[in-house]
Amino acid sequence: MNFRQVGAAALAVSLCGVQAGYAAEPVLVAIGSITGLYEDFASQTSGLLENGVPGNRFGGLGSGLAYLASAASARRRSRCRRSSRSNLNAMGALEISGNTAGRVTNKGMEGLAITPDGKTLVGAMQSPLLQDGGDLKGGVTRIITIDIRTGATKEYAYQLDTATKTTISDILAINDHEFLVDERDSKGRADTVGSKAGFKKLYIVDIQFGHDVSNITGFTGTASAPIANIAPFALTKTLFLDVVNALTTDGGFDPTQIPAKLEGITFGPDVTYVDGTTKQSVTKHTLFLGNDNDFLATLAPPVGTGDNPNQWFVFAFSDVDLPFYVPQRF
Repeated sequence: MNFRQVGAAALAVSLCGVQAGYAAEPVLVAIGSITGLYEDFASQTSGLLENGVPGNRFGGLGSGLAYLASAASARRRSRCRRSSRSNLNAMGALEISGNTAGRVTNKGMEGLAITPDGKTLVGAMQSPLLQDGGDLKGGVTRIITIDIRTGATKEYAYQLDTATKTTISDILAINDHEFLVDERDSKGRADTVGSKAGFKKLYIVDIQFGHDVSNITGFTGTASAPIANIAPFALTKTLFLDVVNALTTDGGFDPTQIPAKLEGITFGPDVTYVDGTTKQSVTKHTLFLGNDNDFLATLAPPVGTGDNPNQWFVFAFSDVDLPFYVPQRF
């Protein structure tokens, strides 16, 4: 495992320059990497999977929550799926092949979060549903909340970027009504030759006064240029972190080497250090971003030149950046 510290000096400088009421962007402080060939010591699970990959290979780091979300999505068919016929099949694409509403192939509930008070489960659909126009650039997808005690649900509209084809890869609870949404393109390392990461951003959304769109469906316009009926009720998005800018500016990454699939986000432990200028002890919160290497241990030319590692990027932020951040406490 490789681990390197990034921007320690920048972190100290940023702390000195922050004023009340000014939200500074989180600072990249560390980068971790584990080779795509790493396999753990669980010999009982080392047999080859159906895709030929050893069962104990460490990979898909950024999709840890997505796998759980897929199971939750499969169990909850009534609202987000809206199957038009019963066609259960182990192959998801075949199971939904006859649907006229619900998720599109391979674009299900990609993000899953739970609020810090443990009361609400929150899921984010990767791409717009069929009834909202389907998986096209600039579409409107949905965020679903489930009251864990009662099972009551609500749905909220999320407008994807209109200039770049993007999807949602994860969602993370800041408190019981604010969330970080990982919205990204599919460009960068492990995509195609010369592919450059351009859009990987974390947005803040607040559902507290959001409109429940559970009973709104359909779209106007054409199939190639749909305008979802839920679009007017989309949540307001506030940029929290431009990941590509941070990794190129502070991390020294070429856009072709930024992982295409930065799919996992989670809050980490607080870190405390002594500010080099003020000599005062300072505590910052941390945010981890992980990539999904799709268990592709290596990238052969011309796409890559060898290892396709599992990576995570650690950012430090303060209460000024997220004034209402509440750590998990259950």
